[in-house]
Amino acid sequence: MLMEKKGYIERQGVEGDARLKQIIMTDKAWAIERRMTETMSSIEERLRQGFTEEELEMLGQLAGEMLERETRAYEERIQNTPELRDLEPDEKILAMLRQKDRERAAARRRKKIDKAVRIAAIFLISIVMVGAIGMGTSEAFRIKVFSFFSNDGDGSVTIRSEE
Repeated sequence: MLMEKKGYIERQGVEGDARLKQIIMTDKAWAIERRMTETMSSIEERLRQGFTEEELEMLGQLAGEMLERETRAYEERIQNTPELRDLEPDEKILAMLRQKDRERAAARRRKKIDKAVRIAAIFLISIVMVGAIGMGTSEAFRIKVFSFFSNDGDGSVTIRSEE
């Protein structure tokens, strides 16, 4: 096996069943894995550059203010509609509508964030694969790299958390 000849993996027998072989990554493969992890961390750090926690918090506050303005505009439209102007609003219905508006806005924000995360994941996978191909790494290493990601079956890719 080529990966074994290149020193990336070793085969070991499985206790209790002589027919089975366990494939173990070698120190050489783990060194490459560490370099790739460091590279991915470096990329993530560069992507976050230029944004402080305060800026991210400010972005959240601005989005909340936009939502409040939209809610007020919605209520004004109701008040300025002649057919509705003289009706007494049902506070329960208004509260429900405000909640639904907030939920829809939050869903739109989540959808945008999910799209950005998917693009970032594809970018990271591309970088990892280009690096792996460029370094002439083994199939075992590429499998290890792909084990960091999960295809959720709906077309989305997520980074698996450590268990």
